Amino acid sequence: MNLFALLSGGLGAEERLRFDLSREDDRLVVLVQPILKAAPPGLDDERQRLRVALAHPLWLTGTPEQLDRELATALAEYGAKRRDLCAVIADLDALDEGLRQARQATQRQRAAQAEKKAASVGAKPVPHNTDGKVTNTLPGNPVAVAAAPARPLTGGPGSLF
Repeated sequence: MNLFALLSGGLGAEERLRFDLSREDDRLVVLVQPILKAAPPGLDDERQRLRVALAHPLWLTGTPEQLDRELATALAEYGAKRRDLCAVIADLDALDEGLRQARQATQRQRAAQAEKKAASVGAKPVPHNTDGKVTNTLPGNPVAVAAAPARPLTGGPGSLF
């Protein structure tokens, strides 16, 4: 695999890599530093920790021969770990979205149940006396009102029953 394929394998969307090479005596120091896009406001602690992990650099020190042998493998492993972290973040985002939608659905369901309950409270059956008159059941107000005759629910010309 070529160097740029290995380097790009460790990059997430809209990220950059800073590649630094320095010499210390007979050894080389390689620093691969990811530069993340700006964090959205209000990140929770878990996502902040994941961002810190994503920003963790790859730091290798060795002779030029050692780095020739090991750099490609180290870059491939580094890229795989960063992709795994990105997958965890995507999974958390999907889980949070699912929870948000479930909360909204629950709120809508509760509101619909409250409306149904309020409508059913207003539609309580009116108590009747044995003489066919409606009785006002408010305390201290014993007024009787004539009830309208009930219409049959079945057998009418427009009835479905």
